[in-house]
Amino acid sequence: MIKKIKIGIIAIVCFSVQGISQNETRALFLGNSYTYYNQMPEMVSDIAESMGEELITASNTPGGYTFEGHTTNATTLSLIEEGSWDFVILQEQSQIPSFPEAQVAVESLPYAETLNDLIETYSPCSETVFYMTWGRENGDASNCEFWPPICTYEGMDDLLAASYLTMADDNEAIVSPVGRVWRWIRENYPDMNLYASDGSHPSAIGSYAAAVSFYTVMFRDNPEDITFNSTISDSDADIIKLAVKTVVFDQFSEWSVGEYDLTADFDLSIDGESGELVSTSYGADTYLWEIDGVEYATEDVSFMTGGEDFYVSLTTMNECDTAHVEGFSVDFINDITEVSADESIVYPNPFKNNITCNKDVTRISISNANGKVCLDEVLTSRTVDVQKLSKGVYVVNCFTNKGVIKLQLIKE
Repeated sequence: MIKKIKIGIIAIVCFSVQGISQNETRALFLGNSYTYYNQMPEMVSDIAESMGEELITASNTPGGYTFEGHTTNATTLSLIEEGSWDFVILQEQSQIPSFPEAQVAVESLPYAETLNDLIETYSPCSETVFYMTWGRENGDASNCEFWPPICTYEGMDDLLAASYLTMADDNEAIVSPVGRVWRWIRENYPDMNLYASDGSHPSAIGSYAAAVSFYTVMFRDNPEDITFNSTISDSDADIIKLAVKTVVFDQFSEWSVGEYDLTADFDLSIDGESGELVSTSYGADTYLWEIDGVEYATEDVSFMTGGEDFYVSLTTMNECDTAHVEGFSVDFINDITEVSADESIVYPNPFKNNITCNKDVTRISISNANGKVCLDEVLTSRTVDVQKLSKGVYVVNCFTNKGVIKLQLIKE
């Protein structure tokens, strides 16, 4: 009988994603005044520097510019053709994405696709990032008569969000949801002034919120760890970082952040002493397996287990990145089963610098909110040092002789 193992493999995931945690990251900003106000791209670079990263930026942001205008703008085309960008940020004219869907389909979406195609041609390892902007402070008065849904901030903001999500989906791109960060701040801290005096452009606070959002989607770091506050007061900066953590960092999947990254993953099936490994990886061109020291270079592998535990690793590659997962089988004759969580299995919760496991736990694996394994080790002590983990919510798998106990812990 063929048995699907629920993963009887302890996974240790190590991956390299273009633009993340490199010595130098290059980002090109293409938009208009919503982007250049308060020197927002430079603000993102300053945030990155404060976090130990080097971010090189370039931009072309003529006032009032549209995607259509950028498709024929000599400076824009020259910058795209320069190539070697890790991220290219696209921001449409501030009103167009809130217009009726049929109008957006003609005036915006085709040009978003044209720009994305050019980016992929000259920077095939880059990620396109759509800059989701915000509704005007009191809606779009100039077009309200012709299109009532944009008469209010909320109506305009919802339409902008929907259009930018469509652009990202159509182009397999990611979103920096600045408008949704602003929405969270407006709803929770209504006295915070995000707008310039015209009720449209960003204030310094509004631009800082945009910059923190861009840093977070590019580098995938917890924004609450950012130390650079620009000209913003510490209290306002803390609110913005909380907003970005809540809206962006804790919900990466909503904005497709990581969705198109190269991954290494697989399913394992056992039939007697025969095993089959089927790659469930994303974006791979090349596969390299190692099973107890024997290498295979095919997408899927059939092998003999000998009725014993075994070590397996999978490395996937494409022209941009490498991803890796490895581990060993754990009593593959019997599926690993999850047992009910016991609050005393790991404590305290919330935790700070250390957690303590009870005597039944032999191995512990901790993953962040995005599923990335941050710590995976066989226990030689009941106390585990976790001070390097950032603040946030983590999933902890505790391996015992009864099965796997899954818990959710919070680091303060």
